[in-house]
Amino acid sequence: MLYEAPICQLWDSYTSGIIYYVVSNCTVSVSILNFSVRFIFMAIANKIGFSNESKKATFITYSVFYTQFFQTGILCLIAPWCVREFTTGFINSFFGGIYTDMNAFWFADVGYVIVFNMCFNASWPIMEFFLFYALRHVKRMRDQKKFWPNAIEKTTTETLFGFTELYSGPKFAVHYKYSYIMMVVFVTFMYGAILPILFPIALLQIFVLYVCERLMIFYSYQRPPMYDDTLTKSIIRTMYVAPALMMLVGAWGFSNQQIYRNTVNWLDPEDIYPLTGHKMGQFVT
Repeated sequence: MLYEAPICQLWDSYTSGIIYYVVSNCTVSVSILNFSVRFIFMAIANKIGFSNESKKATFITYSVFYTQFFQTGILCLIAPWCVREFTTGFINSFFGGIYTDMNAFWFADVGYVIVFNMCFNASWPIMEFFLFYALRHVKRMRDQKKFWPNAIEKTTTETLFGFTELYSGPKFAVHYKYSYIMMVVFVTFMYGAILPILFPIALLQIFVLYVCERLMIFYSYQRPPMYDDTLTKSIIRTMYVAPALMMLVGAWGFSNQQIYRNTVNWLDPEDIYPLTGHKMGQFVT
């Protein structure tokens, strides 16, 4: 026997890391978490109390962006990561995943998850549009007591404020739109060099968001508050980081000898997947 332990037990030891366990059970709900996290930060922003709408929008934008980027782009990277090729001990037990580097198995497993999440995110603005429309429609049905609430004179609201809140469209959440665009850009640039399919997917995401937002501004949204250019300039400056991130991840991926030079290492009997032999010196040179 080459293995001292049964193969199932060996596999379990590689997939029992803390982060790998968490991600394996949460990957499906990444988009839902990205959707719900904005309401948490909006509530926090209301509790803090900012002096103007621009500062409030900036706080929500970056808080939501950091959370979304971690859930969509970082978590799926560190979850299956195993550091047994570099170190041992506590860190190795914490990152008890499968892949020591971006090998062919990584692309088939983790790469697929990243692409799938981005494809699903492309349809999210459409689903969000119909979700909020359905919620508004149900509230108006309850108010008019009819299936198609097209007679606003039959409203049962007792105040003008209540009537306005019920029959007005949703508020324009500029912070969520900015954070969504930044998440798409950063995830695409981070993995775009090694997963080029993300670029047309990102184009589709931005196009779907643009069409939905144009329709919502014309036919649904309330009149947005006045913002200065502070948030917009801050977003543009933050975007400069994305190409640098792309160069770093791309340089590390392209220096992988197993993928791009067809170098195959011997499979150790104690490992399920072969080590890549990818060293920092290859990345630098």
